[in-house]
Amino acid sequence: MLALGGRRGEAVEVRDRLMARARERYVPPMRIAEVQCAIGERSGTLDWLDKALVERDIHLPFLLITPCLGALRGEPRFDALTRKLALPDRPPATGKL
Repeated sequence: MLALGGRRGEAVEVRDRLMARARERYVPPMRIAEVQCAIGERSGTLDWLDKALVERDIHLPFLLITPCLGALRGEPRFDALTRKLALPDRPPATGKL
């Protein structure tokens, strides 16, 4: 991702375009959460993950294996979300689901 490669400004532009697109048509909230996380917007990330839960985003089961999002473990709102989804405390050791 752009932000992880030191191109935060470009990542912010991508986030802004996704959010603008989301006002016109469906954009999976998990996708916006991933970009928010990559640019370091923890609160925004968690807001979009909450939205993903409400909208039943089909990408939520992959929450713990999404690199940036998995780094939120230990954050109370994130941990509450994983409990609501009945996800394990961590991904399988083998990396296989």
